[in-house]
This record gives sequence, structure tokens and C-alpha cells, in this order.
Amino acid sequence: MPEPLDPHRRDWEELATLDPLWAIASRRDKRFGGWERDEFFATGQQEFDAMLGPARERGLCAQRAAALDFGCGVGRITRAMAACYDHVVGVDIAPSMIDQAKQLNGDLEHVEFLVSSGDDLRFLGDRRFDLVFTHVVLQHQPGRGAARRYIEEFLRVLRPGGVIVFQLPVQMAWRHRGLLARRLYLLLRTLKVPTRVLYERLKLHPISMLFVPQDEVVRWVTEAGGNVEHVVREPSGAGHVSATFSVTARSDT
Repeated sequence: MPEPLDPHRRDWEELATLDPLWAIASRRDKRFGGWERDEFFATGQQEFDAMLGPARERGLCAQRAAALDFGCGVGRITRAMAACYDHVVGVDIAPSMIDQAKQLNGDLEHVEFLVSSGDDLRFLGDRRFDLVFTHVVLQHQPGRGAARRYIEEFLRVLRPGGVIVFQLPVQMAWRHRGLLARRLYLLLRTLKVPTRVLYERLKLHPISMLFVPQDEVVRWVTEAGGNVEHVVREPSGAGHVSATFSVTARSDT
């Protein structure tokens, strides 16, 4: 028999079955299969260009041999990265997401999609990537400890002279911290309510959300041997503030 999935992986496996494109790009008007493929991938290009802009302006993206898309889903941003880097690796915790990524991006010969089966990136080796990139992924980790551990891993797999660009919410409105839709989904799932009923009829989902204050993120990076080169903060009308961090490794690490 297959090994049981851990809770975090199980959540994303279910989302990969229920509504994978919305799980990755969660616009309200695109839920329940509302995304068109080309429109979906176009948002990946737009977000990649916008997030990488400050690092490019500072000359931090000169090396373009290999890049990592952490939490790649079905390859929405991986595809955009493939136009800029000689080799791109997309990793995701959900095997079904990786299966779909391979199908949707089969025309890209220099892209590799891998399942991340543990809580680290040791399977990728050391000092391998010129760019480590992740967007709307760290905020869905089980807790701050997991998010911090992955930031430490990003610095470990980064080549000298490379750059890490990652996003995290740094402020969240109190009314959104209870994650009611997730709590109800998990409760009813334990009562054997079918996941499709939970998602489609009751409009619940298992997506978790966390935030980390900006000064705490900077401390994590510094203690792991990195330098925060630039931060872009983006407030939203929902009371959230998201930040994109451009990070390099210190030469003494």
C-alpha cells in the first residue's frame, strides 16, 4: 500500500484534483475551473517580470545558467523562467501538480519538474542555482518554522553571485487570521464529507495562510548567511501587506 500523505501534501494533492489552476492563482472570478490556459500562463510571465524587476535593475541577475522555481504547481511561472535561463527546475510537494506541469509544459526541453518529498532541498545538491524564485508559496507552509527552513535552503542551493527572489506576507488583517474556510474544510473532511462537496457545494478549501513581520524575515536571512538587497512592499485592500525580497549570499558563507 502507498505511504499515507502528510497533512500539508494531502491538502495540495486534493487541490490539484479539485481546481489546480485556481489553487495556484486564486482569483475569485476564476474559481471552479474558470482559468483559460493561455491567460493563466500569461499571469505567470507578468508576475515573474514584476518580481524580478528590482533584482535586474541592480544587476543581480547576470548569471543565467540554472534557476529554481520552488512550489511550481503546474509550471505557471516556471514557463516564464524558461525563456531566460538555460535550465530550469520546478519543484512541488504535490505529485499531481508535477504530473500536470509535465503535461502542460512538455514542449520545453530544458525544464525539469520534480516532487519535493521532504522538508528540505537536499535532493537538489549544493550551490546549483543562479536564481531561486518563489511566489505565493512560503505563505502556505504549515508554520513559520517551515518557511524559515526553506529560506535557509534557498541560500544553500544558491551559487555564488546568484540571487533569491521570494515573496511573503508581512502583515495580515486580524479578520483573516482565523482561516475559517480551511478549519471547516478540515473538520468536515474528518467526518468523511467528500472533498468535492466541501469545495464545490460548500465553497470551502484547505489553503492555509501565514505572515511574517518584515524585520523577522530580514533576521532569518541574515542569520542564514544572506543579505537582503531590496524589499518591495505591496499593500492590498483586504488589509494584507505582501513583500518581495531580493536576497544574495554573503561572500563569507
